[in-house]
Amino acid sequence: MRKSLLILGMLIPTLAIAGFWIYHERGRRFVEQLDQARQSVGTKQGSLLLEELAKTYSDHAEVQFLSCRQFRLQEDSDRALSCGQRAADLGYPTVQVEREMLLVRAPKEFRQVETDLQRLLEANPEDQDVILTLALGWSRNSNLVKAEALVTSILQRDPENGAALWVRGKVRLQKHLPHDACPDLEKAVGSGSDQYYHSRARFQLANCYLELGKFDRALQLFQESRVLEPENPRVLFGMGRCYWFLYRWDEAGASFREVLRRQPDHLDALSQLAYIHEERGKPGDYNQALELLERAAMLDPTWFDLHFRMARIMKSLGQDERAAQEYQRAEQVKKAWAKPRSNPFTGRNPYTGDEPGALRKPVND
Repeated sequence: MRKSLLILGMLIPTLAIAGFWIYHERGRRFVEQLDQARQSVGTKQGSLLLEELAKTYSDHAEVQFLSCRQFRLQEDSDRALSCGQRAADLGYPTVQVEREMLLVRAPKEFRQVETDLQRLLEANPEDQDVILTLALGWSRNSNLVKAEALVTSILQRDPENGAALWVRGKVRLQKHLPHDACPDLEKAVGSGSDQYYHSRARFQLANCYLELGKFDRALQLFQESRVLEPENPRVLFGMGRCYWFLYRWDEAGASFREVLRRQPDHLDALSQLAYIHEERGKPGDYNQALELLERAAMLDPTWFDLHFRMARIMKSLGQDERAAQEYQRAEQVKKAWAKPRSNPFTGRNPYTGDEPGALRKPVND
């Protein structure tokens, strides 16, 4: 009995020391992980790290706040708002949470938060998150000059800032300046696939190459995007356009049909797929083209070129009376809506959205 008590007396301090060491190591490890999370917010590594921290430390205010930032950058506004509210409930500083919540809301509610964001910028003219959020908001509202000037202020201080390069490249592409946009977007994509903006910059660069006639390079980037976003209609449509300009009609048609399977009212996919059937010029193709153009015309009654195309197809099918009626309708629509359609492609016919023939030839790099 006396021996057992002696052993127990020796064991208890040992267990206490071991427990203290484990507790200390766990705390030290958490501090290291939290510091790593602060440094890596906005990257894939940061996303994985915060996911693990949130599982173990769900009641830690800063973990919830950093998760809010991460989800915002990933464009997951619902989870960002949830984490932001959780951080506030756990006592994270109100000013920081409110600022983050404004940034989260901006993509969907820009007009409502624009004034508050501008106040934040006035208080801190070098707040990069606010600058990028305002620039993106203005780009979505076609205030492109203002957006470019604002994001350029970041690049004047930090010329290699990947996020700012991506946003400025996006804005310049919106301004139909692909030659100016291309260097920015190439640098942004080259800054690393771990960055939150990488997939978006790659998509914009693919569109930039498409405008510049570098169809093979554009197709490669769209294909890379499809690996991660197999259901994204914009990616599939981009692939279809590349195949179109590379004269790979079957693959172009397959891509446009994939777009329409996911988004039946995709106006440009209807038009482009109809072009493929028109150019093949067989009776069966003409009938399919006519059906596609009729669907497109219902979606956009102002696009009078659709009616001219339908009239030409009806004429080719020997339906002279229908063709004459459709041609008359086309002239009436043109007279009522004789205004160029907006279009994102330099060189496009402003009424039809079609590129001139010269742009259909691949440009050698």
